[in-house]
Parts: sequence; structure tokens; C-alpha cells
Amino acid sequence: MQISLNTFFPKNISKSIYFNGTKQINHKKNTAKTPADCFTKSNNTDFTLEKFLNKKDRFTISEFRAIDKGNLIFLRDDLTKEYGDYDEYAYAAGATMELAFDLKSALDEKYGENGYVFTAIGQSPSLIAKVFECMGVETKYLPISNLGEKGVDIDILFEEKTIENYGKILKRQNLTKEALENSDKKVIFYDYTSSGATLAILEYFMQKAYKLPYSKIEFRSLNEDLQSCAYNSDNAENYIKTFLEDRWSSKFTSIDHLPHKKIADTAMDDRNLTRHRFCEPKLFNFLIMDELNKMGLLKENPANRNSL
Repeated sequence: MQISLNTFFPKNISKSIYFNGTKQINHKKNTAKTPADCFTKSNNTDFTLEKFLNKKDRFTISEFRAIDKGNLIFLRDDLTKEYGDYDEYAYAAGATMELAFDLKSALDEKYGENGYVFTAIGQSPSLIAKVFECMGVETKYLPISNLGEKGVDIDILFEEKTIENYGKILKRQNLTKEALENSDKKVIFYDYTSSGATLAILEYFMQKAYKLPYSKIEFRSLNEDLQSCAYNSDNAENYIKTFLEDRWSSKFTSIDHLPHKKIADTAMDDRNLTRHRFCEPKLFNFLIMDELNKMGLLKENPANRNSL
């Protein structure tokens, strides 16, 4: 699907500077802001940016659709005029959606439009995954990090407490042996790769510890697939460099950082697994929903209700 970049950016923002490689992006330290840092009070008392940003849990498509047209305009106005880093969010949403559309077209052709489950490993693929989720694709999120680090001890993954604890994430999102055996879909696990070690280790972990059927799962490199399917190769290279290699995705993602060594001792709840309470992912997710809604592409899939 080809789209115009005019879709994503307010009129006062130059679109070309974000995609031709001439602009240096300000890679700030990823210090999550509290709601009080992110807004100035709106005059609209029905649905303000303040109320939106004070929300602690996941912002859903149903909640987005429940905002009446007038309040949606007020919320957009607050975001555009009062949030200082709005251009960064517009860039992140636009760049992510452009490549997600290209990747979705390729996957739809390969597996069928409703023939696969998009599963994001860690933070890197989670922005692309959010677009898939908001377009109605069954989407899962697996917080796990540092599997590709040098000298990783994979025996930690196979400790009884680790297997039991991480299994709660899989069960919550219906990624179990029984569920996959009874499904016609292929579960595609995506991660950013440099050596391929993370994918190899996680595939071994999923099959050995949880008996996920080999015929129903596939592990793929996000950066390699983006490079191969992108309509604009320069945009793909810029996105991979900025959001994957330089980890700018960590600023906007709803998924928290979960080192594999800490799985056994981490409570598997939203407080530890997600970043929904922070304003950065809320604003990014709102922009994704808002733009897809304008295009008539926003769709809620009941299979995603228990996703992270």
C-alpha cells in the first residue's frame, strides 16, 4: 500500500527533512516523562490532554473510538500546539506507518491477510507491531532483552522458575502449544538482528521449554524484511538506523525492557512489562490510531484484547 507523507504531518512541519537523511535527529536519553511533564491544561473540560496522559493502563481502540468528534479535535489541538516534541512524534508515527504498510503487504501476500500472527520480540519491533495491531492483525508482544549479548548463559532460561514465570506471558496472549495446534495461522516472531543470535536462542527456548510446534512458528529478522519489502529503500535504511540500531524505538514503545536474567524474579504484570503509564507511548499510540482512523484503516481485533 502506497501512502502520501502528507497524511502524517501537520502543515507547519516540513516532511522532506525527515526522510531524505539531511536532518539530524535529537537522540535524547530515554528518560520517561510523567504526565505532569507532558501537558499544559486545556480549556476543554470534557476530555483533556491531562486526563488522557493521567491514564495508567493501556489506551485501547475502543477508548479512542469513544472520544466524540468535538473532544477529538480538542485533543489533537492540545497535542499539536502544546506538546513541545510533537514533531518527533509525527516523525515516529509517519516513518513507522510507512514501513509497516510495506511489510504488511508482503506478509499478506505470503501468508494470507488473516493467516499470521505478528509477534514482537522486545522493544525494537514493537512500534511496527502497534501499527499491525491497530489494523486488526492478531499481534503479540514478548518483552525479553539481552539474549544476543556476548557470553549469554542460556541455561538461565531453562531454570524451572524462569520457564514457569515467562510462561505466564505466553498463556496470557494465547501463545501456547495447544492454541497453536488448533490454529491455522503461522506465528511470526520478529526482532532486530545483527548476528541472529537472539532469534536462534528464543526459537530454541520456545520449542524446548514450551513445545511450540515447529510447523506453526517462524522467526524472522525485522531489519532484513524491511529492507527487502520497502517501497523506498532509503526510508527503510533511515528507519533501521534510527529506530532499531540507535534504539529510538525505546522512547515510544509501550513494552518495557526485561533482561532475560531477571525473568525469574520479575512479577509478570503490566507494571513491570509495559510502559503504558508514560506519556511517550500514549502519544505515539494515539497518533497511530488517529491517522489510521482518518484513512479508514483502524480496526480492533478481539484476539488482541489480552495483548500487552
